[in-house]
Amino acid sequence: MGRTRFLIVILLLLGGLLPAHAQAEVVRVMLQSPALADNALGLPNQRELTIYLPPGYARSDHRRYPVLYLLHGFTSAPIEWFDGSYQGLDLATVLDAQAAAGKAEYIVVIPEADNPMGGSFYVNSRAFGRWDDFISHDVVAFIDSHYRTRADRLHRGIAGQSMGGFGALSLAGRHPDLFAHVYALSPYGLDMSGELSEDNPVWRAMNKPASEWPANVPPGLVKIVKVEAAAFAPAGEVNLGPVQALPYRVLRTGLPAVNARVMTAWHAQLPLYRLQANPAPYRQLADIVIEYGTLDAIANVRLGSAAFIDALHVAGIPVVVRTFNGGHVDHARDSFEQRLLPYFADLFGKPTARAPQDQAEAAGIPTRPPVAPAPLPHAR
Repeated sequence: MGRTRFLIVILLLLGGLLPAHAQAEVVRVMLQSPALADNALGLPNQRELTIYLPPGYARSDHRRYPVLYLLHGFTSAPIEWFDGSYQGLDLATVLDAQAAAGKAEYIVVIPEADNPMGGSFYVNSRAFGRWDDFISHDVVAFIDSHYRTRADRLHRGIAGQSMGGFGALSLAGRHPDLFAHVYALSPYGLDMSGELSEDNPVWRAMNKPASEWPANVPPGLVKIVKVEAAAFAPAGEVNLGPVQALPYRVLRTGLPAVNARVMTAWHAQLPLYRLQANPAPYRQLADIVIEYGTLDAIANVRLGSAAFIDALHVAGIPVVVRTFNGGHVDHARDSFEQRLLPYFADLFGKPTARAPQDQAEAAGIPTRPPVAPAPLPHAR
């Protein structure tokens, strides 16, 4: 990735799409990378980053800041966290209020990850491009080299909602040398429970015209499973359809049977099974928080979150569990305003505590070095 050339277009939002804020800045950056160029859909490899710079950023040329990487959900976009889509939530207003109350300030980076199919689950795939590489290498390297960050793992957090919660746990588990803190809000797709279970009628709808779908299968579920089938396809396969290889195939009797080759590929991507196979990467994390609604209509969110929490307990890995009396997104504003964003303000405001990974660094065991900051003249 050292030779990666980034195409950078920085637009300071003085008005228009995102609301203006007197003290802080919300910046939009177009970032181009080869990691996303190799995708079967022919999607552009240029992606927008929405970056919140805290009030103190403009007041000092020397102070460096922690960074929270925030991943949005399926068919969503970063703007929805600023324009009131979630019960009136404006992320910048919440962060400004935290700063005004004397809480620790930090940078927030939100990659725009939507596409015509609705998402990519933030993993490397032939269908959508190397999203894991894009976030963990290209985006982090760009932010650390163009903004005044504290470029070490203990000052980086990663969080996400729904598909973004999946992405946060996936990326944290693959890159504990980059991210020490992870917060998954209503994560979908951690395992094969609920809507992805063997007896769910969605498997009888897949690879068939809509006119032949069972009446109890929501079209949105078929859409997201199509994306999962492409994102989690066996190595080297595109699997975009119209007939997709699936972890279950429906026999002539109407009963499902496991497609072992495809199921193995899914298990290699889904965070629960990766945790069960090798808990060591998750053990290196300093903080893991999982939050979900006990009334979430998506059963996989409730069941998968509980299973992931149980697996952490079995492995002896600490986890903070937060539940609320609500559904998938109907309490999103409360979650961000009262819990997720204050959690990182408190976390980044504390003296650095050593996690196992940092003890290894202190003992001289090599880990990935931080990217040396080298700000561009026009990037602040």
